[in-house]
Amino acid sequence: MTMDFPTQAQQALSDLREGRSPSGLTGEEAFSAFCQEAANWWLLLGEGSASARWRGWALLTPEPAALMAGLEALLQRLSETDATEGPGHTTGSSPGADALSAEAILQRLGAAERGRARFPGPHQLLQWAYRLAKAGEARAALATYLRVARDQDLPVAVCNAIGSLQEQLGDLWLAERWFLTSLSKQPQQVGVLCHLSRLRLRQGVWDEAWLAAAQAVQLNRELEWPRQLLSRCALESGGCRTLAWIEQQDLLPREPAHRKPVLAQRARLQRWPLTAPAAAPWPGAGLEQRLALHRRCRPARHLVLVHGRTLQALHWLLAEGLIETGTVIHPSASRDPLGVEQGLQALGLEAAPEQPLEALAGSLPDPFALVVCRHKHQAVHHALGQLLNRASYSFCHRSTIGADSQADVFSVNGYNLRSGRISSVASGDPHSSD
Repeated sequence: MTMDFPTQAQQALSDLREGRSPSGLTGEEAFSAFCQEAANWWLLLGEGSASARWRGWALLTPEPAALMAGLEALLQRLSETDATEGPGHTTGSSPGADALSAEAILQRLGAAERGRARFPGPHQLLQWAYRLAKAGEARAALATYLRVARDQDLPVAVCNAIGSLQEQLGDLWLAERWFLTSLSKQPQQVGVLCHLSRLRLRQGVWDEAWLAAAQAVQLNRELEWPRQLLSRCALESGGCRTLAWIEQQDLLPREPAHRKPVLAQRARLQRWPLTAPAAAPWPGAGLEQRLALHRRCRPARHLVLVHGRTLQALHWLLAEGLIETGTVIHPSASRDPLGVEQGLQALGLEAAPEQPLEALAGSLPDPFALVVCRHKHQAVHHALGQLLNRASYSFCHRSTIGADSQADVFSVNGYNLRSGRISSVASGDPHSSD
């Protein structure tokens, strides 16, 4: 018969105290699965940092002393929580509550749903939700947590528990919302930032995954999980300069199985140019066309650069006098974030910090221009439509914005320059690349 997790953890601790290898955890796969389960338990308890530590141990086996201390802390916290009301709560349980099984809790909740009984107060519901989650009843636990959330503000630990349950049930977007809610209350949670980064990677939004992983590394550069996520983001985006920076800062994963692909990919990406102009310069506009460009494209102190890796579109805008040195460039969804930053500085352009499109859409002052480069890996974010409708002019590759003979001012190398608002955003050309 398979032991439940707390029993398995207690057995492993006993083995370690007696100088033996933990029974039932022999082999890399079994130990990794155990650490992942421990990480899930810590997140259910609302402890993001401890969750990140165990997630890192699933990738890189810790020393026996560190593992023993981790098991002692986890078992102690589980025993304390079972004596109270679940994550984030310390008030006493109601009489007989500890004796209720998951099946009995489900029966009582069902009776309340059918109007045959009253729902208990919020503290009791939180305890029931926690016990249901422990018993593997994820959907019922989530529904019970959310019932409490309708009527009161929830503490960080409960937000994390709900986010974890949403992730288990496959609703990645809602899981992300709950983790963001938790971070808005307590920003410096390494484990929650790592979960957020992983969720965004699973959704294909690797630029925002990078931002979350970078925050986690800044808070604790010794943990293995943030290191792995940081490298995965750079691999997904194909950023050679970013990968080089990760190696230079000694932030590569320590586990060889995760380290080797990073180094191999970096070698393959070295051929990509960044700041050098194209071998064959893009065709310039004639005198009359240039005059028309300057009449219709309002100058802007700020420019949003989306999906940047090479900067050839900016080279052209500089050559045509549509932007000037000193223009503030706001990069977003860059495929090589640190490489883009270095390239912008080399061109004499001021590089603002990388931000998600959604944040830029809500904060950028008018007027601004917009450049959207080719992209093939990532879906177009809905916030891009908001920026397109506000930009004084846009210079976008046709994989994002289709051609319009009546609206386009000039077209070059697959890019369409137009002034004013744009109403349609294409889904993207999956075969295009810089």
